[in-house]
Amino acid sequence: FHAAGDVSWVQPYAALRHSNVLATVEVLQFASAGQAKSIQFVSSLSVCYATGGPATVDEQTDMMPWVHDLALGYAKTKLVAESLIRQAQQRGFAAGIFRPSIILGDASTGASNLDDIVAALLKGCIEMGTAPDLDWVLDGPPVDHVARAIVRLAGHSADPVRRPVH
Repeated sequence: FHAAGDVSWVQPYAALRHSNVLATVEVLQFASAGQAKSIQFVSSLSVCYATGGPATVDEQTDMMPWVHDLALGYAKTKLVAESLIRQAQQRGFAAGIFRPSIILGDASTGASNLDDIVAALLKGCIEMGTAPDLDWVLDGPPVDHVARAIVRLAGHSADPVRRPVH
């Protein structure tokens, strides 16, 4: 499972490339060394927010044709990393891609990343004593629910692990 990454909605692609793209290259090299291991890659729903992109997407939708239409450097890095995973799949490597939405804190303890955008929004509203008058629905499942779902979904793969073709 590769869920690591540098999440920043303000940094450009170049600032996040090492953490999000080159780290994926390292994970793929590790997974193909010796006995091949499958990779389950946790990407981001942000890769789907390309202007002019398709109206409906899922984990199988290749968004690379719209990479230049993504506003966020973070989304671009996750999409390029997805592209690396897709190339490995095309070479026979067992790999999955998951695109969760914004992930919130633990369902039981509430432990969360206090530096993410949701925490910053809530903190700002509390400190100002006001909130935007918006009719928004926030799709933010708890991190432990997302982790269990990805592990469960990955376990249903019937594809054998195969060595990549070089």
